[in-house]
Amino acid sequence: MRNKQVVLLIAGISGIATGIIVSLNIPFIRQGLFYPASPVE
Repeated sequence: MRNKQVVLLIAGISGIATGIIVSLNIPFIRQGLFYPASPVE
């Protein structure tokens, strides 16, 4: 049972990290969509 808890914990942390990364990237994605002429660096 302990291994299952560890797997769930790791999955939860990686899911939260992915959510944070995506939410941080949303403004850049929107800039890319709305201002395609601007250089992406």
